[in-house]
Parts: sequence; C-alpha cells; structure tokens
Amino acid sequence: MNVAETLIPALAIVATTVTALGGWWHQRRIGEQARVWERRADLYVELLTHQHPYLATRGTDWWTFRYFGPETAEEYELLRTLSAHVDVFATEEVARLWREALDRIFDVSFYMSEEIVGEPSEEEKAELALINEARSRAVGALRERIRRELKTDTQGVLRPRSWN
Repeated sequence: MNVAETLIPALAIVATTVTALGGWWHQRRIGEQARVWERRADLYVELLTHQHPYLATRGTDWWTFRYFGPETAEEYELLRTLSAHVDVFATEEVARLWREALDRIFDVSFYMSEEIVGEPSEEEKAELALINEARSRAVGALRERIRRELKTDTQGVLRPRSWN
C-alpha cells in the first residue's frame, strides 16, 4: 500500500469535514441574522404602535398636540422596556431618530404647557406651528428610516395618506 492510497481518502475526509463545518457555521450566522432582523422588525412596529395617538395622523386641533410623557407606572415601564429594546436591537440611526422624535414631541408639549394659557394667540399659533413642524419632520424621518431598514418602502406596501 503506498502513501497515495491512504493520503487521498484522508484528505477527502478532512475536506468533507471542513465543508460541513463551514456550511454549519454559515447557516448558524444566517439564523442569528434572521433572529435579530425579526426582533428588530417587531421592535420597530412596537415603537410606532406605542407613540402618542396623534403621531399616527397629522392632527389639526392644537390641543391634540399635548403630551407630557408617561404618567402611570405602566407607561413608565413601557418606556423603560422600549428604551432597553432600542439599545439592544435598533440600529444606531433608528435609536437616534426615535430619541429625536421623543424630544420634539416633548418640545411641543412643553411649549403648550409653559407658553399658552387658554386659547393661543396668532403669534403663539405660528410658533407652535414651527415647533410642530419640527416634530412632524422628526417623526417622519423615524418612519422613513424604519421603512428603509425593513425594506418595506420598495415592496409595494400601501402607505396611509397621513404618512405623506
């Protein structure tokens, strides 16, 4: 028996083992990426679902823009949970845009609570319109980024008119 007769089968076994391990490793990575993508998609839907109701549409009544953040223990827990999930699963850009949207929402509410007493004057309405426009841009940027990341902006998904 010469060396070639034993070496060729041994090399075949090694090559088969390496190929199988490489395939297993590749499938494992794909599975992990799919799991993270699914968790991220679920989180993004939760972020949009749990925003204050007026964020779903562009309200016209100035009073509907008031929102002072979480008030109950459940609301605080929800915010903590969402924040933790954002820190773990959101991309840095979505996390930044989400926090920016929250800041702009609070800007509107703060202005409403600090500057306006009773029915707003024309000047207050004009200033509120500017602040509200910043809120709309921030929320819109968050929604658009989420749609790009989840690739739902290119798959013919119908968009509500209020998102335009």
